[in-house]
Amino acid sequence: MLMEDPNEAIRPDFTSPEHQDERQPLIAEGLSEEQAARSLTALWNVNNNADKERWALRQRRLQDIRQREEEDEEQPAVKDPKAAPIVKDENLSWEDFNEAAPQHDLVDESP
Repeated sequence: MLMEDPNEAIRPDFTSPEHQDERQPLIAEGLSEEQAARSLTALWNVNNNADKERWALRQRRLQDIRQREEEDEEQPAVKDPKAAPIVKDENLSWEDFNEAAPQHDLVDESP
């Protein structure tokens, strides 16, 4: 997985002495020093461009995830529409309580 932005990558100088080991197999196949360096540069460019595409896709996916998370945080929690808020009222009379409370018939009328 890419950890660094490939758009920030600096292409190596494949003509430098430090890249002689990379050029050598190409030279052994018949390429000149210059052709070998150009081939390595072209290969690096192809790989870097592919990395840039993967990076851009990953960044879009991360942005989509962040956006969904923000939208989820903005949405209120789902509440039961039947649930009424509970209000403590020390002065509530039994008559008021019985009127407000749901009435259930507790008598079993089965034969």
